[in-house]
Amino acid sequence: MNTKIITRAIWLLSLVSLFADLASEMLYPIMPVYLQHIGFSVALIGLLEGVAEATAGLSKGYFGRLSDQWGRRLPFVRLGYMLSALSKPMMALFPLPGLVFSARTLDRLGKGLRTGARDALLADQSDRQTRGQVFGFHRSMDTLGGVLGPVAALIYLYFFPGQYTALFLLAFGPGLVSVGLTLLLNEPNRKQVAEQVMTSQSVVDQVNAKQKPASIFSFLHYWKESPPEYRRVVGGLLAFALFNSSDVFLLLKIKESGLTDSAVIGLYVFYNLVYAVMAYPVGRMADRLGLKPTLLVGLGLFALVYEGMVVANQFYLFIGLLGLYGIYAAATEGIAKAWISTISAPKDTATAIGTYAGLGSLCALGANALAGWLWYTFGAPVTFAVTGAATLAVIIYLVALEGKRDNVALQQQLRDVTDPDVIELENELTSHAPSTQKPTVTMTRSAFIAVVLLLFCLGTWTVYMSYRAVSATRVSASAASNATDRTMTEKETPLPKSNGYFGPKKPATPGPRAVPIPTGRLNSPSVAKGPVPVKPLSVSGLSAGLSAGEKLPKRAPLLPASNPAVRSAKPRRSPVRLYTLSSIYTHLYQRPDKRSDRQALVNLWKRVVLTPLAERNGFVFVVYTNKKGQRIRGWLPKRALRPLRLDTPLYSS
Repeated sequence: MNTKIITRAIWLLSLVSLFADLASEMLYPIMPVYLQHIGFSVALIGLLEGVAEATAGLSKGYFGRLSDQWGRRLPFVRLGYMLSALSKPMMALFPLPGLVFSARTLDRLGKGLRTGARDALLADQSDRQTRGQVFGFHRSMDTLGGVLGPVAALIYLYFFPGQYTALFLLAFGPGLVSVGLTLLLNEPNRKQVAEQVMTSQSVVDQVNAKQKPASIFSFLHYWKESPPEYRRVVGGLLAFALFNSSDVFLLLKIKESGLTDSAVIGLYVFYNLVYAVMAYPVGRMADRLGLKPTLLVGLGLFALVYEGMVVANQFYLFIGLLGLYGIYAAATEGIAKAWISTISAPKDTATAIGTYAGLGSLCALGANALAGWLWYTFGAPVTFAVTGAATLAVIIYLVALEGKRDNVALQQQLRDVTDPDVIELENELTSHAPSTQKPTVTMTRSAFIAVVLLLFCLGTWTVYMSYRAVSATRVSASAASNATDRTMTEKETPLPKSNGYFGPKKPATPGPRAVPIPTGRLNSPSVAKGPVPVKPLSVSGLSAGLSAGEKLPKRAPLLPASNPAVRSAKPRRSPVRLYTLSSIYTHLYQRPDKRSDRQALVNLWKRVVLTPLAERNGFVFVVYTNKKGQRIRGWLPKRALRPLRLDTPLYSS
């Protein structure tokens, strides 16, 4: 590694980001569970995250512009990391909804306060030839903290399950380390304007004199004042951000493919590892090949991953796709900021990056809302297909952009200056422009219209084929239901054989299938006292959090499609959810006085996952696998289903 490129300040900034991200990612997996534990509803959690992200988005642009006006970086960096560190113990020591709301907002405010100044500080420590390498190294260290955080949280929760408060206090430690490392940084001597093509200090004074005091929306004024190339490039990147939804949708797709929780977490850690390992090499490659080509390759990988998610349903496919997704992240996140820093004036670096980051955060809110609506209305395949097609459109737009000279930002700043010396300097810069400039790439209006039509046709075809795939799945499920209705009414589903603690088979019940659920109480005190006779025990609704002593429903019939109630129900599209079936365990006979028997039931429960293939009002068509591996299918009243919740134990100790 070249120590002249990765300076002491860059090392310190990278370590600061590593420890800060370690503290944040330690809490990321358990944040929703903790918020529900202290009384937050799902709607309130959504409101909290929305307000927090909006706060981060607006503050990134505002404090970035303020940093440029003051000409200081470190005060914003130190205060930003300090606020984020202090927010961690606040959420544990004051578990009240209002104070937790304030602490979470304070954490995002700290992120917005430091982002623009920190990235500008990285740009100040590099030049145009090494900027990709510097930003790539910083992103690599930052992502390494994102890998270590969830691993540390999993290890802690393995030994101390459910002790969330102490985990928040432990996360305060890495946060304090990050704040302490910022004290070792020194405010660098800002690069002289002569090094950035501007050789007259009077130019800087006159341009700075025109700037107005920063307001909360002052970064929006920079959009009007920025160079045309900045608006074109950032406009394309924001269009991509409008379709780049949260990684939660990827993890949800993987989970719904039938993988276990451990496999999902392992894939997420694998993605972060690939990101951390590849960020620095990709940054070095970007310095040699160019920032724009590297970014375009990353966007191409993103489109490939999302189109692959349409058809992927195996573990090995997800490994390959998430590996490519890690390379995409390495080739875009740091590279985009490095590219923006090269097309803006040196004194406006923090404002330019902060404006992009702020508007990008607001676009991310729209992206998540759009992805959620597409998922709910059309299903997961259409969501991923539309995102991939939109990314291809952004790639073609960025390829078609004209190349501009490096001093375009300077000329934009000097456009309205009337001093004769400044005008003479501007003319000199224009007359001495490099004669070996590469030819620009232009696109005629006809070619642009043709590309737009091609993209429209491609997107329409992708959406249509994805919708056909979803419809075919629902039709096949309905046909399978009709084909098995007759056999289900004549033949009872075989029960598992007795293996020492499961009871004998029940005799076949003639007539329409109706699975009885015995009445009784779950986890009642009488269950654990002394020997008890073998009796059927249902675990209906345990995953939905039925408390001890709550009564069970008496009957959960599995109805054929010919049932009048099912036929009269109107079809209704619904997002795919995971359910547990309340009548699955009527096949099992359990001695609840043996802990080993309870564990055997828990292990079996993990393998029995219900997949709703179609839904009508009040009824869901389900397919599940019993103990003997036989597939059971039919229509079930929705009241017999409970949404799967992985944070609720099956049995109380």
